[in-house]
Amino acid sequence: MPPRNAAQHALDRPAAMAVSLPPPAALRSEDGTGHVFLTWEPVPGARGYLVHRSAFAEGPYEPLTGQSLPRPPYADTRAEPGRGYWYKVAALTDDGPGPLTPTPVPGCVKARGMSRSRL
Repeated sequence: MPPRNAAQHALDRPAAMAVSLPPPAALRSEDGTGHVFLTWEPVPGARGYLVHRSAFAEGPYEPLTGQSLPRPPYADTRAEPGRGYWYKVAALTDDGPGPLTPTPVPGCVKARGMSRSRL
């Protein structure tokens, strides 16, 4: 039998047993060369986190990774340099992901600089 992810596991539980956690607080982003660095406050009881990204503040937001992250921080190295993105994060339990952070944070990867030759 193939391994099951948390979202599939959640479908097997009755709705009355579902546990939902609040979204992570204090989501912050920092633009870096080749990445956008994201951090947030851990949520007690979370088994992991799912980072979501969108080209627009209002969404739609899509998960960035196929698997959950065990804890913050996260560096988005797949973003296109010079293009702006918006990020949200959800805490994950055995029942699946909770709500996304209510306020998105912006991020933009800085392009790698060209080295100058010395004359």
